[in-house]
Amino acid sequence: MQKERTEETNSAVEAIQNLVAGLSLSDSDFHDDTRVAKVRDFSKAVQDLEIAFAGSETWLTEWLSAEHYKGALLYTSAKTNWAEEQSSTLSAAPFDPQSRGKK
Repeated sequence: MQKERTEETNSAVEAIQNLVAGLSLSDSDFHDDTRVAKVRDFSKAVQDLEIAFAGSETWLTEWLSAEHYKGALLYTSAKTNWAEEQSSTLSAAPFDPQSRGKK
């Protein structure tokens, strides 16, 4: 039983590692909602990890849940900013870092 639990836990931790390794944002990510699915997958992986830990290591699952929440907010903010840049008539190039956040 302990060995099965350890294998389940290791598998759940590995799933988190694989998902996190692939999470990043660039301007090309905002043309579709592929990143939304990855953020959702991260949330599911945290839930699976919580089940695998069977109530132990709550600090880890709580921290990962907070990171998921922050990541979702970051994505939403970045996509909103990107959409604003695409629709605005800024005098500078839309991807010029000096123009971001200026109106």
